[in-house]
Amino acid sequence: MMVTLKRLGCFGNGASVGMLATFFRIAEGTVELYTNQCITAILALKPQLLAWPDRVVREEISAGFKDVGFDQCVGLIDGTLIVLSTKPEQDGPNYYNCKGTYGIVTLMICDQQLNIRYLYTGWPGCSHDQRLMTNCGLTNSPNDFFSSGEYLLADSAFVPTPNIVPAFKQQRNRDLTEMEHSFNCHISGVRVGIKNCIGLLKNRFQSLRGLRLRVSGKRDLI
Repeated sequence: MMVTLKRLGCFGNGASVGMLATFFRIAEGTVELYTNQCITAILALKPQLLAWPDRVVREEISAGFKDVGFDQCVGLIDGTLIVLSTKPEQDGPNYYNCKGTYGIVTLMICDQQLNIRYLYTGWPGCSHDQRLMTNCGLTNSPNDFFSSGEYLLADSAFVPTPNIVPAFKQQRNRDLTEMEHSFNCHISGVRVGIKNCIGLLKNRFQSLRGLRLRVSGKRDLI
C-alpha cells in the first residue's frame, strides 16, 4: 500500500517505476506488482467505497442543501479532465482537448461535505460534459438514482432535465435577465463545493496531473 500511495501521490518523474524502485529499494517489476495488487483489492471494495446514497441518506443530503435554498437537491455535479502524460496509442487525437493536453474526461458528484458519491469516467478528452451525462446511468436509469423531485446542481454546460438544474446559459444576442443573473450568482456559491472536491482529489493524488497510463484499448480505461 505504501508503494501504491507513493506512486499515486507523485507527479512526473517522481511517479516513474525506476524512481520508486530506488526509493523503496525493490525491483521495478515489484513496484508494478504491488501497485496492481493494491488497486485490484481497492476495486474489489468499490461497492462499499463508492456507492450512490440510498433514499434515507439522500434525504439527509437534501436537508443540508435546503438550508442554502435548494430543497431536494442531492448533490453537485461537474466534469473534470484527468491528464495523460503521453498520447494514447489508439485514437490518440480524440484524447486531445482544448487545454492542449491529452486526457480522459470524468463526471463527478459530491455532497456538501465533499464526499464523492458518483464517478463516471473513461471518455476521450474531446468529449463534452453533456455527452457523458447523456450516456451515464443517471440519465439512462434515473429511477435507480432519484426519487420524485430530486435533482443535482450543475453549471451551464449541462442541459436542464427533471434531475439536473444548471445555471442559466447566456444565449447569442440575448443578455441574462436580472433574475437569471442573481440565480447564477447564488448557484455558483453553492456549486463551488464540487470544484473544491475535485481540487482536493487532484492535490492529494498528484499523479492525476499527468497520469502515466498507456491507453491502447478500452480495457485500459476501466
